[in-house]
Amino acid sequence: MRDFSTISPSAKSLLMVRAQTSLPFARQAAELLWGASAVQEAERDTGSTPWGVGRRAHFEHRARSIDAAIEAVGSPRILELAAGLSFRGLDMAGRRADVIYLDTDLPEIAATKANLVERLHPAPLLGTLLVRPLDALDAAALRAVVDLVPEGPIAIVQEGLLMYLDDAEKAKLAANVREVLLVRGGAWITADVYIRSPLQPHRDERTTKFLEQHRVEEKKFADFAAAASFFESQGFAVARRLSPENDPWPVRQTWVLEAR
Repeated sequence: MRDFSTISPSAKSLLMVRAQTSLPFARQAAELLWGASAVQEAERDTGSTPWGVGRRAHFEHRARSIDAAIEAVGSPRILELAAGLSFRGLDMAGRRADVIYLDTDLPEIAATKANLVERLHPAPLLGTLLVRPLDALDAAALRAVVDLVPEGPIAIVQEGLLMYLDDAEKAKLAANVREVLLVRGGAWITADVYIRSPLQPHRDERTTKFLEQHRVEEKKFADFAAAASFFESQGFAVARRLSPENDPWPVRQTWVLEAR
């Protein structure tokens, strides 16, 4: 099986971008990891280039689209795959007593997340937040963590994953998610319906090298019709499409998928 730990550094890089937005706990978490002065310096650098400003807006739109989709689906039982250093689960469980949020990622990132959660919110939460290690392509491991969530429909959420997977890996993930939803009911919410586009932003050298290393552009969908065809071939129906308004890079949508 491919070593996905090489993707993990992107989670920390993205946290620094999120720290410059209004996304919950992002700035506090970044300051815990790197210090307030490092966050301020990154913010100054970001604000000085169109690429930095656009990147910040794009990823905040992406995160907010997941929030909107979760609200539309309405399930208080949520499993986030490849959650990285997003603190959506902490925010929701901190505000809502009915929420049961299972936050998962590869072991190194999950351990970092668990430590940060304890430091960001030492007081008891109103709801329940569980942080667990998980490779989402491991069907048995996925079934095991799903069993931690009480019975009832479940929203399976992910952002920032599909563009790292080749066709076979995408199909494996889809099969694993579908297996869970056929048993539990609910929906798959993916913010990763990215399409290949000539309208790519000017990137910094570090980002360009990372994307080339992981062949991200070629792993995106050819267009939205191709994305719909893929999910339909994997046994899903597209129930809702959310196109973010004012996104500087209109190459992505968030979809709510239902297993057939």
